[in-house]
Amino acid sequence: MLSRLLLSGSFPRIAGHYVLPQTHEGIEIVYYIKGRGITTIDGRAFAFDSGYVAVVPPNVIHDEICEEDGASIFCQVSTDNTDLSKLQGTVISAKVRSNKTFFDILNRLYIENLSGESLRAEYIDLLIRELVFLSYEICKNDNTDSEVIRKSKKYIEGRCGCQLDFNLLSEQLGYSYDRLRHIFYGEVGISPKQYLINCRISRACKLLLETNLSIERIAFLCGYGNSSSFIISFKKKMKATPYQYRNSVLENDDKLTIILSNHKTDDY
Repeated sequence: MLSRLLLSGSFPRIAGHYVLPQTHEGIEIVYYIKGRGITTIDGRAFAFDSGYVAVVPPNVIHDEICEEDGASIFCQVSTDNTDLSKLQGTVISAKVRSNKTFFDILNRLYIENLSGESLRAEYIDLLIRELVFLSYEICKNDNTDSEVIRKSKKYIEGRCGCQLDFNLLSEQLGYSYDRLRHIFYGEVGISPKQYLINCRISRACKLLLETNLSIERIAFLCGYGNSSSFIISFKKKMKATPYQYRNSVLENDDKLTIILSNHKTDDY
């Protein structure tokens, strides 16, 4: 097996920073130490978080938007390892094993590359085999129903102020939306879409009570295209308009409380 290290490095990531579209000669392996965002590989968008790993194929356009401050470490390799090739164009979670494992492997490559020492091909192959082994174990363990639900809930909670594409989320998890909805409903008792509504209304309640923001601004921050759709959704859930809710709670904390029950709906 022939492998060689082309490049390695580390990057701080600043919230709001956009990494311009680029390509690389070798396979790029990126480990996200901290922070979250969206990386697009060959036209497919993937959400990443702390402890995730991206595998980018050679000569494929990819970019990235950072949603919060963080850091990453990466390497670019040339290899004829076909197992690693099968993982290209994916973003996977390393959290089912120790995050430290991926970090140690890439960090070791990075440090030895900085020292100017010539790494033996056998040693690089050993590291690549370890990455492949870990990646396969991650893929095997990462698709349990409970893990899919956990990742789905975290994704929805973290992006409830955005317009979500549930088909894209399902695709990233390796499911059809119908299958994801069935699993989610069976575990949580409501559909992913209803869970999103609950998250949005919960955020809206918090903003109504803790800020002086206008109804229009709160609607925008909670992912609604206009205040009318926000008011309808809020009233359906809270049995009061946002204005009524804000005034009632401020006047008498006992009149209304924030109760977002996960009741079953026709949304399924």
